Amino acid sequence: PKSLDLDPARRVEVGWDEGVHTLRPVAVEVLSTDRPGILASISKCFTEHGVNISQAKCKTTEDRRGINTFQVTVGHVDQLKTVIRAIQGLDGVVSVSRL
Repeated sequence: PKSLDLDPARRVEVGWDEGVHTLRPVAVEVLSTDRPGILASISKCFTEHGVNISQAKCKTTEDRRGINTFQVTVGHVDQLKTVIRAIQGLDGVVSVSRL
């Protein structure tokens, strides 16, 4: 017999609230040129899209490239896609990828 047939009185109706988004940590790597203000521009993009930065690791390579790794918190995948597109459009950004 199926488990639902064993005791119908113990069944519980459940539903999903589509309007609720769970905050999830995501790692994002931004490769950029090493220019004054690039980090501020990237940070501003995250802020403007409601994405919180919980951790940042930034370094410059010998060939004057910036490797910036951010731990961010997003509510849904569309928010992440939107902020990645915005960062890709910044002057000096070479690439943006989710790790």
